[in-house]
Amino acid sequence: MAASEDLQPVFDLAYRRARALASQQDTEAPEMMRSFIHFADVPPRGLTVAREVLQTDPKFRRQVLAWATETNVGADGLDWLRELEGLAPLTKKPGEGNGRTGEIEVLKSRVAELEEALQERTDQWRLGLRMLSAAMQELPEEHHQTVFETE
Repeated sequence: MAASEDLQPVFDLAYRRARALASQQDTEAPEMMRSFIHFADVPPRGLTVAREVLQTDPKFRRQVLAWATETNVGADGLDWLRELEGLAPLTKKPGEGNGRTGEIEVLKSRVAELEEALQERTDQWRLGLRMLSAAMQELPEEHHQTVFETE
């Protein structure tokens, strides 16, 4: 396991991702991290919380891993995240292959998450359109208007 100071960039990325989630409509940052997301410099307790969340919340961990690179979290941080996901490390150690065999699994997982989110949004839009259509049916004919016009 990497030392906490080696993982600092991972925890920083986790808080950047949590802040981004908190700023989006219909999404939330992990509950344990919410009290720390507004700190410019996250205190040591917040870093411990980030570690706990990354170890226990696979969905959030995959979101962080999707944004993690060797450049922004370091080789140790990237390998630590990949290990939590059950993937081979990317950094080459003497006598090992290149370790990129798990990259496809991470990408497939990310695509599956995005497809699921897209389906949820599509279902929400369909429900909204059905509700609008039902409301329009209740209006007298003279109140119907063309909402969208095509040229």
